[in-house]
Amino acid sequence: MNQKGAKSNLITVKPIHWVYVTVVLLLIGPFSIAVVYSNELYNGYVRTYVAPRIQRQFGFRMERRRMYYHTQGLDVFVIEGVNPGGVLAKAGVRNDDVPVGVYHMSDVEFYRKLDGSQEKAVEIQLVNCGEYEGLLKSGDLDLFDRGHKVTITRGE
Repeated sequence: MNQKGAKSNLITVKPIHWVYVTVVLLLIGPFSIAVVYSNELYNGYVRTYVAPRIQRQFGFRMERRRMYYHTQGLDVFVIEGVNPGGVLAKAGVRNDDVPVGVYHMSDVEFYRKLDGSQEKAVEIQLVNCGEYEGLLKSGDLDLFDRGHKVTITRGE
């Protein structure tokens, strides 16, 4: 059988269908990107808008330093420029302190904890930067009895 000139009804896309596809992609595309990168977007928001306010309120600056766990490079956030009359200084935080949790605390997590001190006091463990760098190099990450703990309340 020769079906020369026969129409194929398998896939027929009319111009209005292309409009629907385009609209759906324009609506779903940005939403999908926001969902996939939500953590990075939130971190960027905190670093851009929340961090400067928290640093002013509590009287400090943070700096990123490169340290190595064995041979793996890590960005560690170190508290710098503690204002002598600031909230952190009154609580016992010193220059070159690294906020730690299980490992070093991210800057975003630190800002969130400080922001949460408005409702209740927060306890933060800190380790001197030099000591923490030595612990990373040695691979001994037992931070339980290292450094010092401070309790921070916004009303201080």
